[in-house]
Amino acid sequence: MIYAIEQALRGGDRHLDVEHFAEAFAMQEGCAPDRNVFLHPAWWQIDVDAPPVKPRGGEPCRRR
Repeated sequence: MIYAIEQALRGGDRHLDVEHFAEAFAMQEGCAPDRNVFLHPAWWQIDVDAPPVKPRGGEPCRRR
């Protein structure tokens, strides 16, 4: 929650929305948009505890 609020404040936004949570989650987890529970339409199917999957043509997502 705090990271999402920080994203909103940094962007100069007056209202908190799902995009702020998606940005905060991506920064915290270091994952691709298709593994972001705030962006994926079937978010409940994402296992956030699963090991990172190497995306096509790139480096794997890394947890920090």
